[in-house]
Amino acid sequence: MEAYDKMLLRDQKQKIWQDYNLADAIVSRIFREKETDIIYPWDTYPKLFQDEKELFDQQKEFDELEKFKAKRRRFAAEHNQGGGGVIE
Repeated sequence: MEAYDKMLLRDQKQKIWQDYNLADAIVSRIFREKETDIIYPWDTYPKLFQDEKELFDQQKEFDELEKFKAKRRRFAAEHNQGGGGVIE
């Protein structure tokens, strides 16, 4: 019976920590100052979410490259129309 009580106590502590981490993540998102303040699961559990972080980083790099390409296309279009073009 003592082993069962220890198991229940361990499970209860684990649930409390999970709830605490969830509340902390919610508060962090609500009161963040800028986009870089977002805490992702891999920030808290790096080994557990290693694959997801790699995929996220690859997608972020791809999105930044596409954004840069679009900006360059707008610049080229403005420049070709005689507007002189200004990179934002």
